[in-house]
Amino acid sequence: MEYYDLKVCTTDDLNHRSYVLVKFNGKRIKEYSGKAIGLDLMPNSARTLKEKKSLLLKLSNELSKAIEVGNYRNQKESSEAILTVQFAFEEALNSKKNSSLNKLYKRNLQRVFDDLFEFLSDDLKRLPIQSLQLRTIQNFLNTYHTSNTYYMDKRRDLGVLFSQINTLFDLNIDLIRKTDRRKGKLKLHQIYEEKQLHQVLNFLSLNHRNLYICCLLSYGCFLRPHIEIRNLKGKHFKNDCTEIHLSGDENKSGRIRVTFIPPYVRKAIFERVKGLKPNENLFTLNSTVYNDDYFSKAWTRIAKKMRDAGILFENQTIYSFRHTASVNVYKKTKDLHILQQLLGHSDMIVTLKYLRGLGVHSLNVSIQYLDGNISQLKSSYDVTQKFMPTYNSKEERVPYSESIFNAFDEWGVTAMIEDAVLYEQGYFGNKIKNQITGVTTGYGGNNSYSYTKDGEGKIINAKAGNSVTAYTYTCSQ
Repeated sequence: MEYYDLKVCTTDDLNHRSYVLVKFNGKRIKEYSGKAIGLDLMPNSARTLKEKKSLLLKLSNELSKAIEVGNYRNQKESSEAILTVQFAFEEALNSKKNSSLNKLYKRNLQRVFDDLFEFLSDDLKRLPIQSLQLRTIQNFLNTYHTSNTYYMDKRRDLGVLFSQINTLFDLNIDLIRKTDRRKGKLKLHQIYEEKQLHQVLNFLSLNHRNLYICCLLSYGCFLRPHIEIRNLKGKHFKNDCTEIHLSGDENKSGRIRVTFIPPYVRKAIFERVKGLKPNENLFTLNSTVYNDDYFSKAWTRIAKKMRDAGILFENQTIYSFRHTASVNVYKKTKDLHILQQLLGHSDMIVTLKYLRGLGVHSLNVSIQYLDGNISQLKSSYDVTQKFMPTYNSKEERVPYSESIFNAFDEWGVTAMIEDAVLYEQGYFGNKIKNQITGVTTGYGGNNSYSYTKDGEGKIINAKAGNSVTAYTYTCSQ
């Protein structure tokens, strides 16, 4: 019997056109009705979602029976058999819009979709998605030429849609990765000095109470203003207003988050929190929530007054309170793991990038040897390490005057360790001490690493704090 596979493709939107995807003899065929097998089944004419899903399931079952007995078409002549550029991108966008992503993210995807389809000709939109050319995508991205950062943002958003197309239709379109990368100029976020922090908070306390509470929570509890703080309700404050509890869909990391409320923050909000019902918002004092831009607009208006008063500087924003608290914690503890937990970052790499954007640089790698073998490798975060080998080929690594943060950004923790080992062993260009013959790396998520290496130059395991990283590093003798 010939191979086939069936999949019901639908959403919870009654108006969205649904179908059964048939994989048959190497072809992909969308069946929107029972016409192909002589049955009067019309799922998209259903009046309720329940009826629609029931008809789709019945259509899938009947198609399966028809294929089993050889009563299904041998080929699809309709244009529905072609996965067009337009259909593929529409499906990818709708899939993302129906997910639990935040509104800003969805808006950005919608905008790059709109721009792309304004750029493409009607003929290109009707072509199979696999026929899209790299030069077409590159020419489209080149329209975002106002800045490198703007270009890279749009490149990322378009990449999300391509990735979703690959997922939905089991394809492997790799155009975005082949497009040009452009290095943007990083903007250094300016934190508050201690005296200035008090001046700004005092000004906000007198002139905009809601904004004052928002900034105080951002500084004292490390919460994000526009998503986490703006949506706080009575039910989120626990244990006599000493903790804030957020579920995975209420904070950016997607994990359950419990945040301690410092006494000075509790004092400022306690009376307000005490009068809230579980579903009442901290700022509106009722069940409604201010719009997404509430704090942004409020800050824009009041920031001008503070700059005129000489207490606020350029590049200081509502996020600078969270930034300032982060730098203060790091300076006191030198512990990235603690800071990662406080900030609610899902990955330590995010925390490293975060600190770099605040002007906290440098990572130093130290390696200890025993009988000529590596016995221990540790990393600390207070001295700049002046190298960054290129990563395109094992034989072409050269010293490069850059912060080790670049290795974290591009290749992750284990790549940093591997490069550090090579650097320490004197692997510079053609001056090779140990030729690398193979590297298999895993991932470690802490800032303290130890290795065991056998006599043949092979690292057989690596420990990172309480976790273990699978890391094999083989070199010739």
